[in-house]
Amino acid sequence: MSTRNSSNCLSRSGHEALTEGIIITDRTDVCTYVNRALAEMTGFEPGDLFGRPAASLGTEHVQEALGRKTLDRLEGIADRYETQLMRKDGTVFWVEISAGPYPDVDGNIVGTLSVVRDITEKKRAEQAREKLEVQLRRSQKLETIGTLAGGWRTTSTTS
Repeated sequence: MSTRNSSNCLSRSGHEALTEGIIITDRTDVCTYVNRALAEMTGFEPGDLFGRPAASLGTEHVQEALGRKTLDRLEGIADRYETQLMRKDGTVFWVEISAGPYPDVDGNIVGTLSVVRDITEKKRAEQAREKLEVQLRRSQKLETIGTLAGGWRTTSTTS
């Protein structure tokens, strides 16, 4: 086994051990590799994703933006962002994607390497916290109005 094949084999087996999803695409955004974690995250079998545009995993309203980000990778631009993807069963979930250019052994950009982390629970917690903050502000306003109204009544009844 050559060093190149050996290191490729080791890195691929390492990808399978990760809990984050890994996806490698070619220059046209077609999936050439996905690890088991990404397949489990999306509900697809890894083989179902080969040959499929990676942007097609996005919800309809983010697919175009994901395609534009692929063009950035071809320009050598790495990025980290949050977006929504869609599972095989149609459910939508939040992910954080860290993506960068994927070079060949000669340094030519041949695609994109992305690490995908499911942040759905984090997003739910943020939304719940925001909802509680809105409720707290609302109750504080009502308390202030009540205090002002009570002070007004006291002032107007003593006059």
